[in-house]
Amino acid sequence: MGALDEKRCVIVCAGERDKKPFRRKPGDFVICCDDGLTAAREIGLRPDLIVGDFDSLPPGEALPEGVETLRFPVMKDDTDSMIAVREGLSRGYREFVLLYALGGRLDHTFANIQTLAFLLDHGADGVLLGPDDWVGILRNGKRRIPRDDTYTLSVFAYGGTARGVGIEGALYPLRDAALDCSFPIGLGNRITADEAVVSVREGTLILMGSRLQGQ
Repeated sequence: MGALDEKRCVIVCAGERDKKPFRRKPGDFVICCDDGLTAAREIGLRPDLIVGDFDSLPPGEALPEGVETLRFPVMKDDTDSMIAVREGLSRGYREFVLLYALGGRLDHTFANIQTLAFLLDHGADGVLLGPDDWVGILRNGKRRIPRDDTYTLSVFAYGGTARGVGIEGALYPLRDAALDCSFPIGLGNRITADEAVVSVREGTLILMGSRLQGQ
């Protein structure tokens, strides 16, 4: 997805995960959401903050000492991921990576996609990462996406019709197109240049990368 800012808030969620190492950058602020703490331990990522209601933390899993922890009731309006996003925003972060935020329960995945829109509404940007997929969001702007032949690129309208949509550097280019929420015309594209450029003049797009089977 490309670097958006040097100061990132990395939120470790409890979706589908692998044990591939995650490259922590200098200045990253790491928040673990509930059982995201288990995922962080598996890849050796120490949190700066732990939040959640801890309803999904495995029995007997101890919280690490010396790490700031915010505990919330199970009955609440915000998801654990949203709580973490609010905390990151309040601490001044404007670039967010939600790690292990895909897969598992479909309702949680969709809630995390809506959380990306929440970030845009609050002057920030974010990406959801899973073992085989990533999801980003774009509103009234342009995004450059490096080529990776093991992934497809999909583009969908979100929250209404997106106008002036363009896709350059891909097998199926678009130019000044209108995408709406009831027809998935942007599914399964392939980047053919060194990078693809996705743009939208008016509206919001959800961008998705999905690993090809067998890759």
